[in-house]
Amino acid sequence: NGWMKTMNDQQSAMIDQLTLQGTENSAQMQGRLGKAMEIAKTLTDKAEIGTGNRFFEDYNRFTAAHVGDSIYSKGVQAGIYTEDGRSAYINTFVNRTQGNTLASQRPLLFQGPIGQAIGLFQTFQFNTMQQLFRHVAEGEGKDAAMMMGLQGTIYGMNGLPGFQYINQHIIGTASGNPNHTDAYSTLYGAAGKTAGDWLMYGVPSNLLQTNLYSRGDINPRTLTVVPVAPQDIVAVSAFGKFAGNMKDTFTKITDGGNVWQSLLQGVEHNGLSRPLAGLAQTLQAAGGSGKVISTTNKGDLSFANDFMSLATLSRLAGGKPMDEALANDEVARSQLYKASDKLRMNVATEVFKTSVIDRPDGEPVNPTAVTNYMQMFVHNGGRQQDFNQTMLHTMTQTNTPRANQIILSMKGPYGEHMKSLMNGKIADLLSSPE
Repeated sequence: NGWMKTMNDQQSAMIDQLTLQGTENSAQMQGRLGKAMEIAKTLTDKAEIGTGNRFFEDYNRFTAAHVGDSIYSKGVQAGIYTEDGRSAYINTFVNRTQGNTLASQRPLLFQGPIGQAIGLFQTFQFNTMQQLFRHVAEGEGKDAAMMMGLQGTIYGMNGLPGFQYINQHIIGTASGNPNHTDAYSTLYGAAGKTAGDWLMYGVPSNLLQTNLYSRGDINPRTLTVVPVAPQDIVAVSAFGKFAGNMKDTFTKITDGGNVWQSLLQGVEHNGLSRPLAGLAQTLQAAGGSGKVISTTNKGDLSFANDFMSLATLSRLAGGKPMDEALANDEVARSQLYKASDKLRMNVATEVFKTSVIDRPDGEPVNPTAVTNYMQMFVHNGGRQQDFNQTMLHTMTQTNTPRANQIILSMKGPYGEHMKSLMNGKIADLLSSPE
């Protein structure tokens, strides 16, 4: 019935929209396009099998079709549905949970080759928001609440609209919240780790110990919904990441890096196939440690697990073990909060500099400025015992020209370049009154 669409079917449907229709040399154009599509189909078939996408795509669609059929069967038993609509119901159910393949089901903005590239991997998001807005517009508050309740049960609070933005950018970085207490720390502190995991990340993720919660994200990738920069388009960023990753891999090998490790890390960060990345991580177990490991883009160890474990199956299925996903989420939040503290610290430092720049010799620093700077320093994560050193460094840096700062360091090529630029030797420059 066409419920289990292969990647090749979807690719062919997209290419069909690129078919040129005209009166000039129509036969030649059709022949050339037909040959190009035949080549593309052959390459896509091989890529589907080699990366494991076909198996998991078929599995996902079969599961969705089976669930849709089970729901419809209950409706038939209750006398709500008739057998005539079963196929259409299941088809709609599969498309709305796995990916739209019909142009009529997409907003006009996301139709055609460019529109599909912009909306890539956002079908679930668009469908969910469309249904939610429809319920709200029609005054069906009960249905909207039920829909969000199901969303929160399956994907946890992470799956609710705007949750991450409100949690991190409004609550976590609020000016009156120096410890960055957010929904995560509050819930985990009150309910404990087990209850916190189930409430934050949903039922399936906790049952399978895999980061399935990330599949239910219904927050737009960009604030404007439609990307305003080419690099924000998934199709562009994915292939750009793939090309850059291949370049880095061959550079490491050329510069003398371990060939096996370089290739595995290159496949792990390919950005095109999650199952293939999981396979590369699993093959790391062939090394001396016997552990399945994942790495960061910089080549640092990110996480490790035993080969014979559920975590390995999670990786091979294209996901991440739950513990690794939770750790990465916490690291991302910590980095965001640290960046917020650093920004506030920079503002406080600039305010303090206005009180000490070009100050006459012997004139004391304004005590109020020092007190305010100390309060902001501690408020933004600094240790009070480090304040004096930081303040003196700030005062010295403020009243020493940048050129002289480089010269005084007397280290590396930058100091030599600056000496040449200022036409003098270091001893002469340091001894001059200026």
